[in-house]
Amino acid sequence: MQQMPAIRDLLNKGKKVVIMDLQRSVADLALACRQDSGREFHLTDQEVTRYKAGVESLRKSWDAFDQAIKK
Repeated sequence: MQQMPAIRDLLNKGKKVVIMDLQRSVADLALACRQDSGREFHLTDQEVTRYKAGVESLRKSWDAFDQAIKK
């Protein structure tokens, strides 16, 4: 699983934090909590892949929107 740098680490380095950084961190946390909460909530590898694809699709949509409003 690819990990995003912690938001606090980015801020400490003086980097700009955008909404998608926060959203991705929240999505990673939600997935980790679900995977650790027992068999009844555990996602299969295929479900995790679909979940991550949805998060990535959201990021791409956000990036496209962000670029459009900067023009």
